[in-house]
Amino acid sequence: MQKNIKIAIVIILISIISLQKPLGGTAIIPSLDLLSEQRTNTIFKLAKDEDWKLLPIGDRIIKVALQFLGTDYKGGTLEGDYEICRVNLNGLDCVTFVENSLDFARIIKKDKLTIEALFEEVTATRYRDGQIIDYTSRLHYTADWINQNVINGIVEYLPENSRGEKIRFNLNFISQNIKYYSALQKHPEFIDKIKETEDNLNQIDYYYIPKENIANHEKHFQNGDIVCIVTSKSGLDYSHLGLIFVDSENRKRFMHASSTKKQVVIDTTVSVYVNSVKSNKGITILRAKEVFD
Repeated sequence: MQKNIKIAIVIILISIISLQKPLGGTAIIPSLDLLSEQRTNTIFKLAKDEDWKLLPIGDRIIKVALQFLGTDYKGGTLEGDYEICRVNLNGLDCVTFVENSLDFARIIKKDKLTIEALFEEVTATRYRDGQIIDYTSRLHYTADWINQNVINGIVEYLPENSRGEKIRFNLNFISQNIKYYSALQKHPEFIDKIKETEDNLNQIDYYYIPKENIANHEKHFQNGDIVCIVTSKSGLDYSHLGLIFVDSENRKRFMHASSTKKQVVIDTTVSVYVNSVKSNKGITILRAKEVFD
């Protein structure tokens, strides 16, 4: 009898492992720790009790973002042995802060307040064509994230971008700095695919508002608009992301996961913030498109 129980336990463990690592090395089970699950359920309850579904999407994004205020800054939460959809709400970087705020806002409008729906939405915005194949299917460059999510109708450019300057990036940082990316060290066969993605993105025109002109455009920005900061650093496109937070005095402030302040904060106005960093060139600003049933 005891032997049969041991055999059964081994079979269960083998089944779990096989689900987590199917053929090809791509995991299919998403990752959410217990504390993140608790925060998710808290957001769902607030959204339901306060009828966030009825708010415009920008205001809904900020309602969610405010739940992350003070959350510790933490990078690298998307990395692991296998490429799976990971959601960590207890430590956020600038990308995951914006992404989670947007994706929660979208499923709230859809009235799909489930963890499964959250993973589906994050996968749709984080991965090329919403498909997890391997490490290279994740949208590592912000330029790639913008292009894909504009094409997929999730966000749109504000007209102010086209009144600024056109730019083509010269992306090569990831493919030329493998030492910073453990997945590429473990899977050198991914490097050529990353290089191909970089080459494709380098053929696309982007538009941005130069930092000296941002103050003139701030009056057009709204709650929840997504701010992507263009950098002059070699081989890169955007160095930082955040959201527009409109305060009680109608100031357009920059809400973001700050690596210097080590947490999610509501900072100074976006024009002042962007101009405070020498390597910043300006911003591409996006607006989330409303979700319709």
